Amino acid sequence: MRILILIIYLFSFNLFAQDFSVRVEDLQNIKAYSSNISSTNMEIISVAPSSSGLGNEEANPILSFMAMDGNDSQSNFFIGKNYDQNSTLLPKLDLTQAYFFIDLEVKNFTTVQKVINVAVKKDDEYISFKLINTSASLTVDASTEVNIQLGFSLDDLCAESAGEYSICIGDTTIKEDLSVYFYLSDNNDEGTEVVTSSDGLFLELKLSNTLPENNFIVDRADSGDARVFLTVSNGDEVTQMGDDFFETAVFKYSDAVERVTSAPVNASYFFSFDQAELKDSGEYIINNLENGTAVNLAISKINKYLFSSNLSNSKVETPLEVEVFLKKSSCYILSAGFSRDHYIVEFFRSFRDEMLLRSIIGKKFVEFYYRTSPMYTGVILKSRPLQLVIRALAHAGYFVFKYFAVIIILFSGLYLYKARRNYGRS
Repeated sequence: MRILILIIYLFSFNLFAQDFSVRVEDLQNIKAYSSNISSTNMEIISVAPSSSGLGNEEANPILSFMAMDGNDSQSNFFIGKNYDQNSTLLPKLDLTQAYFFIDLEVKNFTTVQKVINVAVKKDDEYISFKLINTSASLTVDASTEVNIQLGFSLDDLCAESAGEYSICIGDTTIKEDLSVYFYLSDNNDEGTEVVTSSDGLFLELKLSNTLPENNFIVDRADSGDARVFLTVSNGDEVTQMGDDFFETAVFKYSDAVERVTSAPVNASYFFSFDQAELKDSGEYIINNLENGTAVNLAISKINKYLFSSNLSNSKVETPLEVEVFLKKSSCYILSAGFSRDHYIVEFFRSFRDEMLLRSIIGKKFVEFYYRTSPMYTGVILKSRPLQLVIRALAHAGYFVFKYFAVIIILFSGLYLYKARRNYGRS
């Protein structure tokens, strides 16, 4: 009986605590925006609180990443949430042209009208400041639940927070976090100190106009059937990433001129790989290309502020149908096993030209290979296990042939070492 009474008490307390609240309706799809004007905005990246939080704890807020313009051509590196590379709404360092907006779910299940407010943290306290409502009144009637877009200007925020944040005192290189709190009150509290509670919503507004430095290096590009393989390195040298890393993106140039490096504004967004697919060095596969049509591709890292690093050097490659590729490569079994250009295929092709074709026995072997191997390629292409076996054998053969001298020296040294030990014992 006591347990039942305790459960009823806790349930009743929880209902009372939620008589009014400010929340985000869908934490997996937070809608936050930025702009340099109050009438139009663009979506930005936001991240839900950790550990299934609701954003109602100051230590576990919602995170929103807001890129700022500056003096270093930030517009040339801004990608945009929809990859439109449209930087015309990028907020300015002139804070009268810097706005933040967010879609919120506001509940007022009390018997009196409430007013939506926003506050900024200053000296460990929260001070309310002017809020913008893009659609209607800031009041919420009794027994009402509304979905509403609210916003504020950084100019109004700084008017209350004074010198708490570097952006408010004229710094031109920005990388800082602003603590903001949305809540319901009986009045418009603008300019007053606020006592926070779990009924409100805590948000950490992360500002940056610091551009990433360095870039990927594309070491080689290989063609496959309706795809291109980019082998890259140097990704770990790109700065302004870490926890702020968002994704890896592939860009395409409109011509066939290979570049050393370039700003993203000079190419078009083409394809992306999410956080789980990040490789600082290794191979990226770009699929769904048109066979026979050359593409000029480069790659970059993008952070959550939607700033891209410099593009890598670009490579031009032409995807080919497997049949066309096999005829072009003239190395049927290996090419069918890899289904693409590959450095190992190139190695054995060079081995054929520089070694086998220079001897009578080698020429006989090559003639036999080209006479018989085409009949097996169709079977190999249809069998994933066969392709894996061929690739494994090819890698082993590559290692043996490429490092043959090293292997002989190692085995000779081991043999001589054992012979000397045996001689010493006798």
